[in-house]
Amino acid sequence: MVGGHVQPMNVVARIGPVLDIEVTGTRFHRHHVRFPWSLGRAYLSNGGYRVIPQVAGAGLLSGDRLSQRVRLGEGARLRLESAGAMLVLSGSGPARSDWFFDLGPASRLILDAEPYALAPQAALQTKTRIRLAPGAQMIAIEAVCHSHDCTRSFGAWQTQTRVETADGAQVLMDRQEATSEATQRLTQLPLAPSAFATIWVLGPSIWSKSLVQDLPSVEHPIAVTPLRANSGHAIRMVAPDGGSLRAAIRQLLSVLEARLDHSAGSIRAGTCTI
Repeated sequence: MVGGHVQPMNVVARIGPVLDIEVTGTRFHRHHVRFPWSLGRAYLSNGGYRVIPQVAGAGLLSGDRLSQRVRLGEGARLRLESAGAMLVLSGSGPARSDWFFDLGPASRLILDAEPYALAPQAALQTKTRIRLAPGAQMIAIEAVCHSHDCTRSFGAWQTQTRVETADGAQVLMDRQEATSEATQRLTQLPLAPSAFATIWVLGPSIWSKSLVQDLPSVEHPIAVTPLRANSGHAIRMVAPDGGSLRAAIRQLLSVLEARLDHSAGSIRAGTCTI
């Protein structure tokens, strides 16, 4: 991250997204960014684009509301990476970050996102909407941790993830949340979990199953769950801190991406059945 100060984004979010990326075919069709986002050069990698957006600020402040949109045309490939963890600072109300991912037919998106790191008493709300056309594939990381050892006061968070078909019909809705008090109680367990992640593997279930079966052991417990309507799988994970959580995520992501390359030629376009 770059040093500085993030101004409240409530007004900007209502006007339109502060990060808007569109990839069509084999080219970076258009992109538009506004403060606090900045966007460097898009790199060609493994037949697609690699993009690393950066936030020009110290983190999300109480009351900030960011809206972001990423669209992939038919057959497009994009790897979207975080430059670093997003710090969420405390205040009088929650910070909010909304994402809309619109994937065209046979497109592929890998979202290698660093965790949101909550300061003591910070509050975060995220809403993610994922639209998948037939044959689209997505691997996405959704993670939350705490910025340091919050032995007395943790942050609170809420996440909502909606997956839908190309015509907007809902396939699934996933909601998770933890209050400061709930996280405090969890830290009394043997594992003392205070960092949480979901790795979404979204696409035809026959494809996603080939990626998530027989995953290697990592430092922390994981649970692999099939999603409704044959829309993919979710890998859930807990850890005592953000550093060890990210290390385990990176280990699993490297396996998933290696399997993704091997499965690319054998997966046919599919649809989710409501």
